[in-house]
Amino acid sequence: MAAAQSVTRALKLLKIIMARADSGVRFSELVKLSELDKSTAHRILEALERESLIYKSEGTAAYYPLVASHLENKNKKIKIVFAEVIRALAEVTGDTVLLMSRDGDYAECLERQSGDYPVKALTTEIGQRRLLGIGSGGLSILAKLDDDEIRGFVQRNLHEPALAAIGEESFWEEIRACRKLGYALVGDRITSGTRSIGVNFMRQGHDVSLCVVAVNSRMEENRLPWLQEKILLTVKPLEEPLQVKGLAAALN
Repeated sequence: MAAAQSVTRALKLLKIIMARADSGVRFSELVKLSELDKSTAHRILEALERESLIYKSEGTAAYYPLVASHLENKNKKIKIVFAEVIRALAEVTGDTVLLMSRDGDYAECLERQSGDYPVKALTTEIGQRRLLGIGSGGLSILAKLDDDEIRGFVQRNLHEPALAAIGEESFWEEIRACRKLGYALVGDRITSGTRSIGVNFMRQGHDVSLCVVAVNSRMEENRLPWLQEKILLTVKPLEEPLQVKGLAAALN
């Protein structure tokens, strides 16, 4: 009887969390909606986390459901961790911001947020995958690898039209430029009339890049270091998750 009651309570909490998959649910809300006492709810939530059925965001302290696929789970966690960062960066720059995550030889767009500049550069859709090195996000990820790893990547993928169009010599020049500058810059490659800057970093075990994309007139050389600085500033508070809230105001 007690075991059946525990299962019923666990399912009740899980259903509440699944119903709020996008926004997440805080502990106080879960207690109120489930009508469970705090100690019982806390014990059940810990068990659900151990079984990888739910995930608690360090930044918002909200609970989210996890899915069956390991890759989907990883990407969901990344999106939760970087949600406020992307919004803040789009607000401060006024441009389109992309969150790119490495998946083998590819970079996948996990999130996109547009700023208030009227001319939008919507070069990449959420869920779209591109070979590393084609966009600024993938190029910045690739540039952090050692040369032997990059050579292996080139050998595996030089037959791909997008990479073949760049050419191996030009490709290595872009890698060296990215390492020197600390960011990748790609222009008129994916969408004519646009440029993007991408900065790669590892945070909380995630190998990702934040990219700012805009029309060419907004990506002049003297603005690029400023954009790089803003990207790095948005990422820094992730080392102290509770300080991420209100990030946009701090960047102005």
